[in-house]
Amino acid sequence: MIYFSESDLDRYIEEDIPYADLTTFSLGLSNSQQAKISYSTRETTTICGTEEVERLCLKLGLQVIKTTPSGTTLEKDICFFQAQGGADVIHKIWRLGNIWLEYASGIATRTKQLVDLAKNINPKANVVTTRKNMPFTKKLSIKAVLAGGGLPHRLGLSETILVFNEHLKFIGGVDGFISNLSQIKQKNPEKKITVEVHTLNDALKLAKAGVDILQLDKFSIQDTKKVISEIQKNNLPCKVAIAGGINPSNVEEYAKAGVVLMVTSWPYFGKPADIKSLIEPI
Repeated sequence: MIYFSESDLDRYIEEDIPYADLTTFSLGLSNSQQAKISYSTRETTTICGTEEVERLCLKLGLQVIKTTPSGTTLEKDICFFQAQGGADVIHKIWRLGNIWLEYASGIATRTKQLVDLAKNINPKANVVTTRKNMPFTKKLSIKAVLAGGGLPHRLGLSETILVFNEHLKFIGGVDGFISNLSQIKQKNPEKKITVEVHTLNDALKLAKAGVDILQLDKFSIQDTKKVISEIQKNNLPCKVAIAGGINPSNVEEYAKAGVVLMVTSWPYFGKPADIKSLIEPI
């Protein structure tokens, strides 16, 4: 799915354990004492991050005895990961694994919620997440979105052509852009051209001009329906995305309107999944 390098995982361990675990050292806990750690759901959760937690366990010398693939949705009170080994190391992995699983599974669970709501109304609808994830968390955030059934809207500026008002100001607005559209397409024969719009008039003008994707910013349901109706009436190949405030309270209405791309940052911003960790002596 998403690749985390060995150095990524080593850096994660080193952030939490720069030298030694002072608590286990002070208490005299050693690896001659065997222990087991289990992670379980406290609520319905779409699990994410178990593959990396398994690699963390192996790096620290633990044996993984149970794991569950990312993307699996589990009811509450289900044990989905277990590892065993020395008590000192078990306490080292304890929070490393718990935090990784909780943040990733929180995003995955929220993504799955939106995906299910949209696709139950319109199977062709897709939930796509913006690049507004917290800095330095992109790999884990994107993995979690994929685990929840969503897709990344764009992974970075080098990947897609997405024209905003902030760009249009420098090229003569919508009309200036339209006059250069054929040249832009010729420059980028393998790329689709997406333009974010803020008014119904601009949306209809750009759809007829031949943009590939219209990204409607904070459009009402009624105006969204008007754009889609006009596109269908004129048999235009343009796809419609909706952005700005997409969440569980409105995603179904936009799906009913015929939107195929729900652009959202909502899955990133919420509480981590509630994962129970249990350490037991063997």
